[in-house]
Amino acid sequence: MNRQQPKIFIGTCGYSFLDWQGAFYPEGLPGKKWLAYYTRFFSVVELNVTFYRLPRLDCLRSMAERTPHNFQFWIKVHQDMTHHVEHAEPMYPRFRGCLQPFRESNKLSGVLAQFPHAFKLNAENVEHILRLRNEIPETPLAIEFRHDSWVHDETFAFLRENDMTYTVVDEPDLPHLMPPVTKTTTDIGYIRLHGRNREHWYGSSGVDRYNYDYSREELDTWRERIESMLDELRILYILFNNCHLGRAAKNASTLQDMILGGPSKPELEPLFS
Repeated sequence: MNRQQPKIFIGTCGYSFLDWQGAFYPEGLPGKKWLAYYTRFFSVVELNVTFYRLPRLDCLRSMAERTPHNFQFWIKVHQDMTHHVEHAEPMYPRFRGCLQPFRESNKLSGVLAQFPHAFKLNAENVEHILRLRNEIPETPLAIEFRHDSWVHDETFAFLRENDMTYTVVDEPDLPHLMPPVTKTTTDIGYIRLHGRNREHWYGSSGVDRYNYDYSREELDTWRERIESMLDELRILYILFNNCHLGRAAKNASTLQDMILGGPSKPELEPLFS
């Protein structure tokens, strides 16, 4: 049990979205200023561009330099390391290189590995996760599953034994998707809220899948779940992935207000009304 209240960081999965203009970013604000504007509200971001491509090191270094000294980044691993594992081998050293600008600036909170729905519990996949852990040593590693075969006591024990954080998720209540199990396996907690768009979860673009706006009642239920986790944690990260039309920023701001007392710049709050 922790004697001190854990630190809580709330933010969004990504920040660079064209449809956030007018919904979160002021109309006309140049894209090169979006990250600095984002940091006026939130103290962490999950950088998910690395899932699709690995940016140049100078771009990543610029991100680190353009954020406050206490700002934090979670970096999502490239899809070849989770979704196309037959291509993972050459990707490991390249991905490790992308972590360096954030590590050098003391802004690297950890790395997220999100596995697809087809990645089910079996011995081969357990071995792959162990390999991933070994390829990214001495770095907090959060594992997100999308198939409910992993909801098992042995899974949580495996993650604890290998110092990996179980990622708590909120997503639609559909067959074999992960339920919102609030387990902790390290002293770092990680929650990703994807929305509950049942109709468009399968067979749709990411825009449709994550088109969801959490109600205050739904967020209040999550506030209660979060409070039930805190005694086991040193630090907790809560990231919203329902990024359509800036709803992730809106919901993150609301939850931040409910838990922490609001964004760092209260005068900006009307943007979320």
